[in-house]
Amino acid sequence: MGTTQKKDRMDIFERLSADGGPIGQHMDRAHGYFAFPKLEGELGPHMKFRGKDMIVWSLNNYLGLVNHPEVRKADAEAAVKYGMGNPMGARMMSGNSTQHETLEKIISEFVSREDTMLLNFGYQGIMSCIDALVNRRDVIVYDAESHACIVDGVRLHMGHRYAFKHNNIEDCEKQLERATEMAAKNGGGILLITEGVFGMDGEQGILKEIVALKKKYQFRILIDDAHGFGYMGPTGGGADQAQGCQSGIDLYFSTFVKSMGSIGAFISGPKAIIKYLRYNTRSQIFAKSLPLIIVEGMIKRMEMTKNMPELREKLWSNVRKLQQGLKDRGFDIGHTNSPVTPIYMKGGVAEASPGPDVGQIRDPQTVGSGGGEHAVDEIGGSLGDGRWERRPDPPAPRGPVEPEIVHQATHPVTAHVDGLARELTPDLADAVDVEVLRVHPGDVRPELLVPQRPGGRRT
Repeated sequence: MGTTQKKDRMDIFERLSADGGPIGQHMDRAHGYFAFPKLEGELGPHMKFRGKDMIVWSLNNYLGLVNHPEVRKADAEAAVKYGMGNPMGARMMSGNSTQHETLEKIISEFVSREDTMLLNFGYQGIMSCIDALVNRRDVIVYDAESHACIVDGVRLHMGHRYAFKHNNIEDCEKQLERATEMAAKNGGGILLITEGVFGMDGEQGILKEIVALKKKYQFRILIDDAHGFGYMGPTGGGADQAQGCQSGIDLYFSTFVKSMGSIGAFISGPKAIIKYLRYNTRSQIFAKSLPLIIVEGMIKRMEMTKNMPELREKLWSNVRKLQQGLKDRGFDIGHTNSPVTPIYMKGGVAEASPGPDVGQIRDPQTVGSGGGEHAVDEIGGSLGDGRWERRPDPPAPRGPVEPEIVHQATHPVTAHVDGLARELTPDLADAVDVEVLRVHPGDVRPELLVPQRPGGRRT
């Protein structure tokens, strides 16, 4: 008989320390700079990083509500009235209140659904909802570039699941055909999951096209519209409102983190299904209720979002100016049709990093430029008189780098890329030195905005 070769055992902690993980492999280079940067000062378009004023592109504050006087007043009054602990206990036990139910009714009306359930957090909330909605006989079909929270929710599913190519309606139908066959064999149903606005590339999900497939296939649709709620559509009702297909979207999920500048989330849909979720969503049954300070603050935010269309108008004005300015200067911003603005560049971590050890960098101006006068990075350096010097080529790129600019209604349209800021907002261009850039913890690719020199290569 043959012998089975035994592999040497490894301590779990030894393996984790040696590996680092897909994102953690860059931790020595990125920590404190691209990842886990410490921004100081009042939340807004200008904050301090390593002692210098920076333009901030990465705040989740689409409508500029975080520092609005009325919102700050409502938050402060709720804090004095309730503190952070009230109510204590899970919603099902001792954590329910009239305010929670009032907010749910307000949201239901805003997104044109029968009922709504509040969720403590967006990430765990949608994972738990997916888990509650399907059983092992059901089949999930989802967009291949869905957010990590959807992917993790799908991983919990013990049945079959099929991913379709991003925003590709032909492949979506192909996977629905497979799912239909499998569901019929198992005696189950089909849940299709996609996003209203994709947070990486800024493209809206092909909601209207997917809804049209209901004429041929039997399935239900759940969308995550964290990046569309509050500003997409005529009244801010979301990406499905913008595309005129709200009635075809069975379940609508979003968070309070992006446009509302708060924390928490919700899911809306038919009254019977929301009632089912209240009694079967484990992350809510066995976790503390959303604090009243957040609930009352959200009631004020929803009131303002509904009654102040100028917030959305200002946001879209900023978006149009910046996106057009970037395109006019040769930047590739993909096919975004939302305020999320990616900039596509060739390269990887090594090309984007300012040096072998970010932690030892003394000057934050080593990434980006303040009008092109003293920028420095691994690819090229300033000669001090506006000329640009090319340095030796870096190692071969390992993948695309996709920066994302997060717009705010109160954010001045200032992009310090080849002097773009000076042309769009000359009164603010000299107030800052360099932009602060965003790293997505849920993506293995750091997102870095590095300038493209006129007539030269992208760095």
